[in-house]
Amino acid sequence: MKNYELILPMGHVWFGDLPNQWRYATEHFEENIAENVAALPTVERSVCLKFFLPSFHGSSGILGAHFLPDDSKQFVIRVGVTNRVEQNRIVINGLNDEYAAVVLRETIAWVQETNYLGAGILQFEYGAYDRIDSNIFVFRLLTRSILDLLNPSLDIDHLSVQDVTIIVQKALASILSN
Repeated sequence: MKNYELILPMGHVWFGDLPNQWRYATEHFEENIAENVAALPTVERSVCLKFFLPSFHGSSGILGAHFLPDDSKQFVIRVGVTNRVEQNRIVINGLNDEYAAVVLRETIAWVQETNYLGAGILQFEYGAYDRIDSNIFVFRLLTRSILDLLNPSLDIDHLSVQDVTIIVQKALASILSN
């Protein structure tokens, strides 16, 4: 997988080596393990999304994940949590308990619906939220979009802005229908 960034109408998406400025020091991981998962012929992938959605009252957020396939027969979801808040900052690097719980719940729901990644570790340890403009909805959308972008059937080395926009719109429709 090559490393590249696309500038979207509502943010950015990075593939491959994710931007270090959004990787955060975790205090602990929220974790869920699904057992008896088949090892599928998938590859290691990383995706990070940054959204600013003015039509949703200025919703913004950043989330990134790394999937490492293995033959353990387990699908492990790890969401890093940090509750360190710098008093003079509006944008906080990391995910607090609330947003980490949203990411974990959304990923568990996705695993129950479909898991085309197979056995391995899916780790969310890139992210940031805005004390004013972030909300649960934007982290649900970020999570669903990332999971769809990790799909091994996508040729992510050749995705266009239009391709990513369609994937995000599909994730949005999925959230709004539930």
